[in-house]
Amino acid sequence: MRPSTISIALIASLALNVFLLATAAAVIAFTPRAEGVRPLPQPVMRRAAMSLDATHRAAFLGLLRAEGRAARPANRQARALRLEVWGSLANAQFNAAVAKQKLAQARRLNEESRATVEDGVLDFAAGLPAPQRAALGEALRRMIPQNAKPPAKPSASTQPP
Repeated sequence: MRPSTISIALIASLALNVFLLATAAAVIAFTPRAEGVRPLPQPVMRRAAMSLDATHRAAFLGLLRAEGRAARPANRQARALRLEVWGSLANAQFNAAVAKQKLAQARRLNEESRATVEDGVLDFAAGLPAPQRAALGEALRRMIPQNAKPPAKPSASTQPP
């Protein structure tokens, strides 16, 4: 090869490398950063499952899946009721009493679903060995916010005669 051909090849290679480096720097500089974005928290019951040994954890997660599938229709119905109520706010014939009834029904559906899941968890926990049951109970207890105030007791002056 002639020296001029080698020089041209080296210059072309250098230009290509500079172009690739500049492209990489631009991609890095202009890629949006997800700073401060945290992953979605895992549901409380699923996090509590981590306190169990592998065998009981798998059974507990299976129970949660089954209970979740069973509760899905009621939760969907509650969501549909809420969407209907919030959507009705724009109607000229908005009826607050009917909206309140539908929201109350949605809350009842959600409470019934939650009760079913919690009862299933208690039934499952009853069959666990004592150390596993204690670990699950402690994990569930830790995941309940502690900053909530208990309901105030009525004072003697506010109680009806």
